[in-house]
Parts: sequence; structure tokens; C-alpha cells
Amino acid sequence: MAQLIHGTCAGTGRIDLHIGRDKTDEPWAANLGYAVAELGAWGVGEEQKLLDSQDVDCVQALSHPHLRGETAFYECDPGLCHIDGSWAWVLLGGRFRCGMRTALNAYKKRLLVMFYLRLLLSK
Repeated sequence: MAQLIHGTCAGTGRIDLHIGRDKTDEPWAANLGYAVAELGAWGVGEEQKLLDSQDVDCVQALSHPHLRGETAFYECDPGLCHIDGSWAWVLLGGRFRCGMRTALNAYKKRLLVMFYLRLLLSK
């Protein structure tokens, strides 16, 4: 299983809602420019501090119904602030208490390039 996750370049996280801690792995920390030791066991709300303010409502709207047991899975793609101040776009998703976190920067940049090329070609 670890090789499968490593092959997707995804990081993983586990949330313990009883103690309010989020444990992440090295690939996830690296997506944001950190080492796991720098993050330690994050409080559940600390990752939210890194969210692009425009994405907070979307993340909550998609994850809270899942945490209440209303959906089997959640998925969203917010921007998170990288340690260097740039934005790291990630795909967050999972099931209750565990999930995957995938870097989307290269993917989002390709989408923007395709969008602008189509826009230029349509003129």
C-alpha cells in the first residue's frame, strides 16, 4: 500500500477528532515546503490557517457533511500557503479520519495555459 501511495506522489493524513490532532506524512509536508518534524502533530484547525481565504467556505461545505456522516467521501482542491509564501494547490479527499493529499500545482498551471491558449485561438 505504501508503494501505491508513493507512486501517486500523494501525501496522507490522519485526523483524530477526539484529541483534535492531524498527523501528516513526509510527502504532504514537502508539498508545503516543510519537514514532518516542523509540523509535528498539527491541531485540526492549523491546516485551515494555511487555506486561501476564498477556499475556506468550500472546504467546510464539502468536509463537514462527511464528518457528520451524511456523505461517504469528501474531495476538494483548495490553495494552501507554501512556507515560501507562494500558493500550493492541493487535492484533499478521503473518508472519516484518514485521507489523501495530492499536489496539484503542475496540473493547475497546465489548465491555465490551456485556457489562455484556447482564449487566444478563439479571437
